[in-house]
Amino acid sequence: MHYKMLAEYRTVLFRPEQRAMFSQTEQEIERLLAYLVAIATESNVRYLWRPNLSDPDDDFVLEIAISGQPATIVTHNTKDFRQGELYFPHVLICTPQTVIKEVLHHE
Repeated sequence: MHYKMLAEYRTVLFRPEQRAMFSQTEQEIERLLAYLVAIATESNVRYLWRPNLSDPDDDFVLEIAISGQPATIVTHNTKDFRQGELYFPHVLICTPQTVIKEVLHHE
């Protein structure tokens, strides 16, 4: 897993509003992160597609998704990624709730 992506996951998951939403302990979050690292396949980002998004801090996420295509970016911040989805239709942008519904629907 790309170290910058892992750092982003850790930052987001440890935000107070995220922890309140999912009520996970620090140990559970760290276990989730370790699991993601264990199952991740590293992709080689060969091209930087910048600037592409309205928030330049999100460009690296899109670049990782493009290099690992097909890919899904799961975020609460879908509006900032819509422009990337237009240019790279093989990258799906969706919310965590959408992913959870899809997983539960297919069980």
